[in-house]
Amino acid sequence: MDDNKRKQDLINKMLEAKRIEITNNQRNVIFKITNLFSKPKKPLEERITALKKSLEKKDAEELEYMILQKEGSLLL
Repeated sequence: MDDNKRKQDLINKMLEAKRIEITNNQRNVIFKITNLFSKPKKPLEERITALKKSLEKKDAEELEYMILQKEGSLLL
């Protein structure tokens, strides 16, 4: 198994283990952020900050973790 595949599998297992419950609002935000990854217009930190302002603190922290995992998987 190549290194990229192994890293992606590890990230997927970590996310499954965390079993994050996602609300419909978060799902929509995640969809929008995922679309932004294809053509990012602003730095990741700015996108996360904007998301935190629109979500409750707990939800924002969980979403930030997921976004950072997604960003990491794109860099693998």
